[in-house]
Amino acid sequence: MNYLRYAATVAVVLTAAPLAANASLMTISLSEPGFTSVTSPSSSTGAIGIPPISFGTFTFNSVSGQDQSALAIPSILNAQSLNISSTTAGVLTIDVKSTGLTGFNQVLGTSSFAVNTLVGSITSVTETTLINGTQLASHSFTGIGTNVQTTPVDLGSGGTFTADNIFVITSIGGVNGNANLTIDLSGTPASTPVPEPASLALLSVGLIGLGLARKRRA
Repeated sequence: MNYLRYAATVAVVLTAAPLAANASLMTISLSEPGFTSVTSPSSSTGAIGIPPISFGTFTFNSVSGQDQSALAIPSILNAQSLNISSTTAGVLTIDVKSTGLTGFNQVLGTSSFAVNTLVGSITSVTETTLINGTQLASHSFTGIGTNVQTTPVDLGSGGTFTADNIFVITSIGGVNGNANLTIDLSGTPASTPVPEPASLALLSVGLIGLGLARKRRA
């Protein structure tokens, strides 16, 4: 399989028009031990995809992704890897990355993982989400299934951040294997913080003081 064809034939698929201005850039990277890693040209439209290709010991029908500029908040980064197949042993890593996403203070990051097909020589898949290079959630599958994890993420007071959806696909070889995979990463803006007991006590003292001052004036 000629994995070098990727660099020459990969095309960015513009599957959706942006709904809002966004400076994010999306890429798809492929890596496998023993082969030279490749990364697609970047897309600034909020959507990206690669056509059917061969890379390393694997073949693809498609790998695609959309970020918040196409999907709008609360969606952060969604990725799909469809009809990934192999007859040879190997471990493939697919990284769908978006940089320059819009930050919105504290969020609850929800990572929704799904394996819709997992048969033959492809025996396991690990799906992982990252925020600014730090693991948000991860789950390993040995068959069809879903998993949802919610984790608080501090994105600071604004600015931008980076998100990754990562698939690690293991084939033991021998017979043909196939996998259809998805990751949906979404977030929820932080709600107004609940006052701590000490803050409530200070507020009560202040209100009492205002009440006494009004009585004196009367």
